[in-house]
Amino acid sequence: MNSITVKYETMIDDTGRALFLSEGINPVLLPPMIKNVEVLCLNRIYKGVGMRNRRGGMWFYSKDFPSDGPVTIDEPGPLCFPLTKGERCKACCLFTNLFDYLSYKQLINSKSGRGLPCGCDCYVMADFRNFVHVMLDSEYYDHVYCFFPNTQLGKSMARTIITRNRSRVTSVLPFYEGYKSLHDFALNLN
Repeated sequence: MNSITVKYETMIDDTGRALFLSEGINPVLLPPMIKNVEVLCLNRIYKGVGMRNRRGGMWFYSKDFPSDGPVTIDEPGPLCFPLTKGERCKACCLFTNLFDYLSYKQLINSKSGRGLPCGCDCYVMADFRNFVHVMLDSEYYDHVYCFFPNTQLGKSMARTIITRNRSRVTSVLPFYEGYKSLHDFALNLN
């Protein structure tokens, strides 16, 4: 969306943490790169939260913003969360959005997350235009876990990655079968 401009980025505060809490995400799990963000769109300021992606663009979320969910501002690019900075793990997890990733972080710290892979680098597409980038990044890992939506599109993305690397890829969709996403599954545990 070219008509959106990032005006301010500041350290996340209680307002930003409350936004995640309203989405069922424990703010303690937020990565330090998450910021409070103000954007200008069509001569109106929207306040929300955001994070810079690998290519300098911004993942942005606000309940007041006129969209169905988070948006990418400027250059699309995946969000990357290495387990250890500067080192690549043997396994990675792929997510379509940040809420699924944060739900995963919450689940692996609870009994409900037993059986989920841990000790992995994580990539969040944040925008479907990043699918190819994430798929290519995943080829450097010994094992890949796909946490895509339980939709036709999510299943198709998982099949595409499995087809390219059959012996190294696992679709985790059966773990949250009956729910549209991992985030939806985590919300319904409460």
